[in-house]
Formats: sequence, C-alpha cells, structure tokens
Amino acid sequence: MKVLTDTGVKILSTESRPEYVLNEERLQIIKDYFDGYVTIGMGLEAFDDFIRTYCINKGTNLEIYRDAIKMLKKYDLAFHLYILLGKPFLTVREDIEDAIKAIRFTVKNGGVVILFLLNRQPFTLTNWLLERGKYELPSLWSAVQVLEMLKPEEREKVWVKGLDKAVPMPSEFPSTCPRCTPFVHNAIVGWNYTRDFRLIEQIADCCKCRDTWYSKYEAIPDLPLEERIEKEYEWICRELNIQTEE
Repeated sequence: MKVLTDTGVKILSTESRPEYVLNEERLQIIKDYFDGYVTIGMGLEAFDDFIRTYCINKGTNLEIYRDAIKMLKKYDLAFHLYILLGKPFLTVREDIEDAIKAIRFTVKNGGVVILFLLNRQPFTLTNWLLERGKYELPSLWSAVQVLEMLKPEEREKVWVKGLDKAVPMPSEFPSTCPRCTPFVHNAIVGWNYTRDFRLIEQIADCCKCRDTWYSKYEAIPDLPLEERIEKEYEWICRELNIQTEE
C-alpha cells in the first residue's frame, strides 16, 4: 500500500469476497498506508439467498454482505457490488426483479452497482445448458428494462457491463436482434459514459423485437421457483448420469 502511495496512485479499486472484508487488520493497513480513494468490489450477484445459492452456487448469504458493508463504512472505505443479469433457471421477470432488489439494497447502503450481463464462456454450466436449449443469454432489452424501472437516483448508481469485453473473451455476448443490437448496445454504452438517460429513452421502442422480448417477460411459469430448480437439477443429473439419493 505504501508503494502505491509513494508512486502517486490516488485511486484504488479492488475486489474481495465479503468474508475477507471482515478482517479489520487488513482494512487498517489500507487506511495506514494508502491516502487515496479506495473502493472494494464484492460479488453479490443476486438479492435472494435461495437464488444466490441454487442458481449461482455463490456460497454466501445476504447477511455477510451487510456485515461487510458495515465494516467498510467503519473504515471510511467505498464499495461497489456486482449484480448478475442472466441468472440461470429463472424467468426473465424473476431475473430482472431480483436484480432490481439487489440494486436497491446496494444503493440504500451507499454503494454503486456493476450490473453484469452474463456472456457465453466454455466449460460453464450456462454454456452446457445453452448447447442443450435449456438456457438463453440475457437480452440487452433486459438491461434496458432494469434501467427504466429504477428511480433516477437509483439509476445514477448503475453501470452496465459485460456488453463487449471480458477476460477470457467470450464466444457470445448478449444482444437483441441483428437489426437493432448495435443501437441498443451503443445506447447502453453511452449511458455508462454520460449518465444521459435520454440515450436509453430514444431506443426504447426502436425495434419490434422488443415485443418478442416482452412476451418472455410476461410469461408465467408453471411451477414455483423451488420446484422448477429441483426438476432442472434432476434433469441435469440424468444427462450426466449422476446417481442421486432418493
């Protein structure tokens, strides 16, 4: 930390799991040896503990994020939370509604949001599900919908990522249709840089493919989420020839 200060670094952005943020000794070192602005990112991903556990396998609950945020505030350190859009096993509406809850939790507690759109990476569950027609990448319209549903003071704290770059480079990014993807993509990127919501308003109805997206958003699932996920896991086990306990 002292090396960073001595070389003139004024802003430090890093990431951590929330449990490591609870180590006060480490936070004190930051305060003692770095006199610039510090923000620590944590992967919240979802607001609902059930979704975070059984759709993402994150291994954390909301309470530990609350504790981590309190600790960061104690040491006057900023934070940003990563929230995922495109969570598997959820309907489009469930995915969006959970993301909005997570955004409001973050903003209420004084943080900023990185709304990350899930992309296609090899050797992942979502890629495996994609290959079998059991999953779709989130549409860029989902990101637009989230921004539209937020209050202005909430929206101002949201940056949308996962649009066109990642490490390693994905084989596929979220899109809309071939006709309007460039326009929607550029509007979201423009929002990230300018915070001018008029860019989003201008493309809100730019293409009829949003009507197709709305039909997915309005779709009502046949079963409650818990039962649907249980059935999905059973199907995955059969596909992988995994024996399960009765």
